Amino acid sequence: MRIERYTLAMAAIIAVCYCICPIDDSISLMAIYDNCNGDMWIEPTNWGSDANKCDWKGVTCNSEEHVVGLDLSFMNVGPTWPTDLECLPLLRSLNLSNNPIFSSVPDMLGNLSGLKTLDLSHMGLVGEVPASLCSAEFLREIDLSGNYLTSVPSCLLSMPFLQTLDLSCNMLAEDYSGMLGLEQGVACIIGGFATSYNISCNPAKSGAETCECGRIPQGVCPSEVETECGVGLLE
Repeated sequence: MRIERYTLAMAAIIAVCYCICPIDDSISLMAIYDNCNGDMWIEPTNWGSDANKCDWKGVTCNSEEHVVGLDLSFMNVGPTWPTDLECLPLLRSLNLSNNPIFSSVPDMLGNLSGLKTLDLSHMGLVGEVPASLCSAEFLREIDLSGNYLTSVPSCLLSMPFLQTLDLSCNMLAEDYSGMLGLEQGVACIIGGFATSYNISCNPAKSGAETCECGRIPQGVCPSEVETECGVGLLE
């Protein structure tokens, strides 16, 4: 009996040590605030106050007051990643753009399985985008522009629900035109979805004539891809 009680007690301690997510999303939000220098944030209206968490700046809730959206752009969040994002299980939209994180893209973002929109632009991100990000398979919009990223996994270019992908103005040395089908003027990287993409302003590309941003008509694989860069059709 004593052994059983000891085993149960140890299991409880281990569970606590592995940081089981709290039921109340406000606790996870405050953990993000505390771990990412919240005292230095720019205008974090209502954060840490008695106001309902759904009234905190940048927080969007559903009808049951679960956090489904988080927009912390331009708020000086950092320099560490808000790892407690994993404890927001219903998060659908995340915008951390224009914050001084200055690190690599973390694997944990792939654990945000319900995420549909992700904006990590202009954050000083470096290195390779991890393949684990593809685990967030329901992503529709990804913006990684304006960083120092050197490569992206091929799976990112063929995610099943992806509609917008912006990789512009990074340090991508590889020419991803082939993966996108641009060498034949075809950019049907995912079937059935209208997809816009932008891989311009990278070392592998130079000059306006190679500006690689465009869109695919719904369910169509055209022989020429209409661009939005003001340079006509890709050939």
